[in-house]
Amino acid sequence: MSQNPKDYYNTTDYVPSSSSGSGDAKPTATTTSSGVVVHKPDQVTASPTGPPPPYSPPTRSTATAVPMTYGALGGGREQQQSSSSSSNRHEIPTNETRQKNKKHKSLGQRLKKLFKKASSGSHHDSDSDDDEEDDVPRVTRRCKRWVKYLLLASLIALAIWKYSDLGSSKTPPPVISCEGLSAVYWDDLPNKLQVEKNIDVSVEGKVTGGRVMVHRLQQSGDSGSVQAKFRVAPPTALSSLSYSFHQGRDAQLSIKLPPEESDVCVEVDMEIWLPEKGETLRVAVPNVEVQLLDPLDNMDLVDIHATNGDIHMLGTFDGKELRLQSANGNIQLDQAIMKADTVDLHTSNAAITLDTIYSKHTIDILVDGSGSIIAQDLVADDKVRLHTANDQVRVDGSIIAATVMIENSNGAIDIAHAGGDVSSFVAKTSNAYIQVAQLQSEKDAQVNFESSNGPITAHVTTEYEGTFLVSTSAFSTAQVMDVKDQLHYDVKEGSTKQGYRSKRDKGNLVAKTSNADVQVIFDV
Repeated sequence: MSQNPKDYYNTTDYVPSSSSGSGDAKPTATTTSSGVVVHKPDQVTASPTGPPPPYSPPTRSTATAVPMTYGALGGGREQQQSSSSSSNRHEIPTNETRQKNKKHKSLGQRLKKLFKKASSGSHHDSDSDDDEEDDVPRVTRRCKRWVKYLLLASLIALAIWKYSDLGSSKTPPPVISCEGLSAVYWDDLPNKLQVEKNIDVSVEGKVTGGRVMVHRLQQSGDSGSVQAKFRVAPPTALSSLSYSFHQGRDAQLSIKLPPEESDVCVEVDMEIWLPEKGETLRVAVPNVEVQLLDPLDNMDLVDIHATNGDIHMLGTFDGKELRLQSANGNIQLDQAIMKADTVDLHTSNAAITLDTIYSKHTIDILVDGSGSIIAQDLVADDKVRLHTANDQVRVDGSIIAATVMIENSNGAIDIAHAGGDVSSFVAKTSNAYIQVAQLQSEKDAQVNFESSNGPITAHVTTEYEGTFLVSTSAFSTAQVMDVKDQLHYDVKEGSTKQGYRSKRDKGNLVAKTSNADVQVIFDV
């Protein structure tokens, strides 16, 4: 029997009485438009059988269907009551509950969801967003729209800034600025020091940032100058600054600053104007970028030292000796060096990038520590030396010299062409490959390719005459090929090829690696 108190009126035991309370009266029946007869027990008098039994919660049964007669609770509500009374472990919210919960979401939660959608660029949930907007206050919907517009505008502005010149500067600001530190200018140093011919500038002590720009005057007879400004903080540190200047054909400016360990800020802004007849330029300033802006022709010496600062040479050089040395700073040459006796480029933990160098004697390009060396053409009568570590050595054009030495470790060596009267060619590295696309050496040249854990590929001149040894470790392949078929083997194994080409002459070629293949082809 159902426990619904109103189901009593729908049972066969109920006999309606009269309106006087005898139990003979019948309930008034009402017929709906769909033909369903609805009895209204509220219009019936009391039955002699007494009131219905008291209500008690129904027991849950999945086998008994709930009758849908008048007075019975709706099936969905009764099941919900039954489920709630028996267990809350598997409560599933209805659509009505979900709609109510949506209204109670905080603005912060909605903004967080909006940002997540905007960042992912997804527009698949636009319909659901519209439905949700009907459930939120008007202010919240306006806020969501404004946040979308602001986020989109920010992304567009960021893209424009990144891919245009707005986010870059040809003249970068000082590394560390004394701005906001109550910095003052050093007034004891004259704003302009006249130079007759040659210039030698040195700065010793603590420099926290700045730049040095070097110009070359084009008019004959114009005197040069050094124009320097020093900003110092705190002002009490001014007493520890000093300078000395010796004027004459070889002008010398020496500036002493507080020691490196001192707690001061010194910013340098210096411009050097070298006279047209100047032949010697020396600059040594730490922690600044040095820019050589104009061509430097007919020079005996250009010697630039910039510890912890870049050296950028925008003009050409024509003279005897070019020395550019830095530490932890890049060296970059934008123009070709068409004439020099010697060229020395030296830095540490930074890159050296250049175009073309023609030197009468030697070209030394050295990187201590880690840094790449990238060049177009390197031509010297005597020697070309390239040395670095943990990065690549790459020559896209030619290396031409009697002696070529390329040393690397944990970095690749990639040479497009080596030619001229090469009598000695050495390329050594480790844990990286060696590739020489063309080696045009003398017929009795001394050639050495050496690596470990990296492959070797070398194309060598067909003029070569002498012995060869091409080897690698077991399970790797050593291969020697000759387009003129002039190879004679003493050892011909999978990982070792040894013998001579053409005849046993003074030439000697060795190509050795391990855990990788090695290949030498005589086809140039």
